[in-house]
Amino acid sequence: MRAFIGNFDFEHQLARPGSTLSSQLRRLNAELATSWLAIADDGDILWTPESIEQEFWEQCASVGLPRLQTVTQFADIPADAELVPWGWTSALSHLAQQRAQIVIDPQIIRRANSRRWSMDLEQSWNVGLEGSQTITDLSAVETAVAQFPGLLTKWVIKAEFGMSGRERLLGYGPLTAALRPWFTKRQRADGVVFFEPWVQRIAEAGILFDIVDTGVQFVGVAEMLPTSQGQYAGSIFHQTDSAHDWSPAIEIATQAAERLHQQGYRGPLGIDAMWYRDDSGAVRCRPLQDVNARWTMGRLALGWRRHFTSIRFGYWWLGSRTAWERGDHLSAARSRGYLDAQCQVLRTSPSMICGGPTHHVAAVVAIS
Repeated sequence: MRAFIGNFDFEHQLARPGSTLSSQLRRLNAELATSWLAIADDGDILWTPESIEQEFWEQCASVGLPRLQTVTQFADIPADAELVPWGWTSALSHLAQQRAQIVIDPQIIRRANSRRWSMDLEQSWNVGLEGSQTITDLSAVETAVAQFPGLLTKWVIKAEFGMSGRERLLGYGPLTAALRPWFTKRQRADGVVFFEPWVQRIAEAGILFDIVDTGVQFVGVAEMLPTSQGQYAGSIFHQTDSAHDWSPAIEIATQAAERLHQQGYRGPLGIDAMWYRDDSGAVRCRPLQDVNARWTMGRLALGWRRHFTSIRFGYWWLGSRTAWERGDHLSAARSRGYLDAQCQVLRTSPSMICGGPTHHVAAVVAIS
């Protein structure tokens, strides 16, 4: 029996341990809690920060999703349940140790999720973006962006910890005065930021593993549905091979996973990879775009395959309630030429939570 804990603010806690969550992050944790339905089994336990109406669970059961036990307080999780958090924070590690559950050293978790670790690996293996670099002071930022003086040349500066397009700066040309406070804040907090040129994305995917005592186990590939600004909007799951060859990325990502195994990490791992076009027009692969030593939405997306058969592909969609109401959850089908295909849409988030309409809507779309 597993107890799933959706602390989707995991990177926020890594960046600022012990800080108070904003109301936005608290609501995000509450609204995405039901995402675990993708991999949960009957009888598993789900921590929901806010109570969810029974009608939602009855609807889930009626379409073959697992029947879960729900709790809103950690104290109500049975002592024999295995804690399965989105990511292991120091606080959750302490809670697990109190329950005699073996956990990984929080410092190993922190290092594995830091961009410092993945950037060092990219540079030592020569698999990163040309022009990307680690930045420790403002003058270095100005030197880096000077490589891209044109107003149409885009760059991005990322914090050491972040997810889904958060904790980053996007800019063109020289660093403006309006952007400097963000850099100063992040540099003071972490001592470092990471500069990258913005490249022409062709496709992105999560390369997914389990790292266990005996070694690295490859789980699969989940292609991403990003927004125009590179933020995560969903993951594609294929019943057969995808349209892109991810074998070069899988090879390098596996080596990175083996490095983490040697360093003591155990648990789920998602490594984001990208096919892109460089300035010369050549197609290249970036196999270590981001390293996530935690569960990922791509990993959950693969869990939905067990609920569908005989489909072309499906995707796990995440977006705002407004986007849902205007039909953005069907955009992936349209963009892939399946305008007339039969789409089976399964909404997997409650319509009401936290005393009002759900802001974030999660859904599965299976296309046959």
